[in-house]
Amino acid sequence: MHFNLMVPTNLDSEHSRHYLKAEIERFKEFLESHSGRMTPERLKASIQLFNRIREKIGEIYTRRRKGLTSWSSGFFAQIIRADT
Repeated sequence: MHFNLMVPTNLDSEHSRHYLKAEIERFKEFLESHSGRMTPERLKASIQLFNRIREKIGEIYTRRRKGLTSWSSGFFAQIIRADT
C-alpha cells in the first residue's frame, strides 16, 4: 500500500490551508478504502498498538546494545522489519 501525501511548501497561504485539508481528507479516504471506516476508537487503539510496538523495539535495541542477546545480526534485522 502506498500513498503520496502532497504537503504545500507555503503553509501561510490561504490556498495552502484548503489544499492541505483536502489532501488529509484524501488520505483518510485512502486509508478507509484499505482498512475500513476510521473512528476515534479505532484510531486510539491503533495509536496504542503502535506505541507498544515502538516500546518493545526500543527494548530489543537496548538488550542488543548491552549484549544481552545471542541473536545474529540477520535475526535481529528480521525482528525489526517484522513491525512494518
